[in-house]
Amino acid sequence: MSIAPRAPTLASSLGLHQWMAGDAQWHTLALSLRARHTWAAAWGSLNVRIGAALAAQETPPALQDPVLIAGLWRTGTTVMHELLSAATGFAAPLTWQCMNACAFQNAGPRRERHSLARPMDGLDIHSDSPQEDEFALLALGVPSAYRAFIMPHRVRELTFTLDPQYWLANNDWLAAWENFLSGVLQTSPGAVQPLVLKSPNHTYRVKAILRRFPAARVVWMTRGAADTYHSNRKMWNTMFATHGLTKPHAGDLDVFLTEAMESSARVLNWCCEH
Repeated sequence: MSIAPRAPTLASSLGLHQWMAGDAQWHTLALSLRARHTWAAAWGSLNVRIGAALAAQETPPALQDPVLIAGLWRTGTTVMHELLSAATGFAAPLTWQCMNACAFQNAGPRRERHSLARPMDGLDIHSDSPQEDEFALLALGVPSAYRAFIMPHRVRELTFTLDPQYWLANNDWLAAWENFLSGVLQTSPGAVQPLVLKSPNHTYRVKAILRRFPAARVVWMTRGAADTYHSNRKMWNTMFATHGLTKPHAGDLDVFLTEAMESSARVLNWCCEH
């Protein structure tokens, strides 16, 4: 698969940029491309600080224990997210908030309702659709498996994000996550809690999330293993082609997905026992 380096298409901050710049292949990219990414990351981090300052002028809403939709990618988590949000009236992070996590508290929503088709399956996503808060964590610099979308050759390096013990032992990400969720509530007039959250990546954070929010409810999505595996190969390769700055190494994605499925099964067994 041939991938041409491209301008930034995902929101960024200095935390994410530092991870990118720490790789040898970063220095092989065109200077103009690196400059655009560096510029976007600097502005992103500045916007985060401005947003935090604005939010500090108000009393942040207390976060209630959320409803968490977990399970592997490509198991129907997006559809369940939209259904649960619509059926209960509970608030959910929206696309315009998640995809502009660094600046959404400053800029507010666009007046026009925008939509686009997801690259992997053509599903229509609107600016005010419930969205995966993982994209916000990615932009804010939290270690995320989605970093591989930007540098596909590093996907195996991100296997640690599939280890629940990592998230239990390293809880720095919680502050960024909770600040983002508070911002979602502050920029969603009339929002009703609990928040309905979905991220397949949270599957590996379930233990850590339940330690922080012990009354959280978990909805676990499942699908046949073979269908899930092949659908994931398509999804990840499509995201590599859409957002990747580098080329993936042959076989690495298969190793990553195998570990993702095995780790997910272990977490599900733990949930059933506890």
